[in-house]
Amino acid sequence: MARIIVIDDDRQFVELAIMILRKSGYEVVSAFDCAEGSRKVLAADPDVIILDLMIGGLSQGFDLAGEIRRNGKTARIPLILLTMVGRREGKMDSIWISRDQFITKPVKPELLLEAVDRALERKGS
Repeated sequence: MARIIVIDDDRQFVELAIMILRKSGYEVVSAFDCAEGSRKVLAADPDVIILDLMIGGLSQGFDLAGEIRRNGKTARIPLILLTMVGRREGKMDSIWISRDQFITKPVKPELLLEAVDRALERKGS
């Protein structure tokens, strides 16, 4: 069973994501801020990370994504990055790699599941 961590400060979204993902057979871990998310990513050894880029302010999600990419233990874990706007250009572009996906909120359940499936396929290849 694949383990997914959802990191988002929107508790309503996290609860919905947990319900959708568990119904589809995934083990789900959640975190509601970047510090908790960072600790849980290291402890849970997830197969996929779903991360809100706007968590806690304008750059905290981007900072956590960069931290995940720079850590040798977590660098290869696929990221599904949630945003209210299109892809942000700038200083973080060098860390985005082909297995990272951007999804605009609000997220339809079927799109979330498709993104997780794609992330798991890419991780396996």
